[in-house]
Amino acid sequence: GQKVSLSESCQIRYYADPVDMMALSERQMTAYHKGQIGVIDTNSLVTIPASSQSAYYNLGPLEFSNSQPKMLRIPRLYEQFPGVPSQYLYISYRQSSGVFDNFASNNPILAGVSLHLAPDIFPSVFYRSLLVDARPNKGLGSDFQNSVLGVNETFSDPLTGISLSTISTSTSEAIVRVDFSCVHTVPTARIVLDENIDLLAVNPGQSTNYSLQFSNNDNG
Repeated sequence: GQKVSLSESCQIRYYADPVDMMALSERQMTAYHKGQIGVIDTNSLVTIPASSQSAYYNLGPLEFSNSQPKMLRIPRLYEQFPGVPSQYLYISYRQSSGVFDNFASNNPILAGVSLHLAPDIFPSVFYRSLLVDARPNKGLGSDFQNSVLGVNETFSDPLTGISLSTISTSTSEAIVRVDFSCVHTVPTARIVLDENIDLLAVNPGQSTNYSLQFSNNDNG
C-alpha cells in the first residue's frame, strides 16, 4: 500500500536525521535542538495556536542570524495536563551556509521545509525530536534524505486535521500556509476538591463537595 507520513503503526528510527549532528551527519543541529541549547531564542520561535485561522507564515533559514522567525510550531498532543501541549509539530528551513551546512545545490534539504515532532523546548532538558518524512513515497530509500515538504506539496496531520503547504522557497526564506479544520477529541475531566475542605476532618459516609472540570481539547 501507499506509505504515509504519520500513522499509529509508524516505526521510529533513532539517530536517522540526515542533517543533524546528533544523528547521521556533521551538519548543524536542527532548530529544535538549537532551541534546547539556547542558540535560538524565543523571539525566533512562533507558536501557532491550534484554533488559529488559516494563514501564511514566513520562515527564515536556520543558519542565518537575523530577525526572521527560525521555527514555527503547532500544538499536537495533550497527554498529561489539560490545556498544556505535550507534543508540537515543529517547522524549520535550511539553506547552505558556512562550513557545516555547506549543502550542495542539489541537496534535497534545500527544496522545502523540515517537520519534526517534539515536546516543548526546555533549556538543559534534552528530549529527542522525531523527523517526519513529508515525502514517504518520494524517498531515496529508507534514509530520510528526501523528507522535506517541497513547494506545492501538502502535509496533513491525521491527528489534528491541520494541513501544511509549502508555497515558495528561496535562499532567504520559505513561505508556508497552515490550514485548520476542527477535529473533535475526547475531553479531559478533572475532579477538584473545594480548597476550604479538610479531608482529614471528613468522616466515613459524610457528604462533601467536589467540582468536576472539563477541558475541551478540540482544535477549533
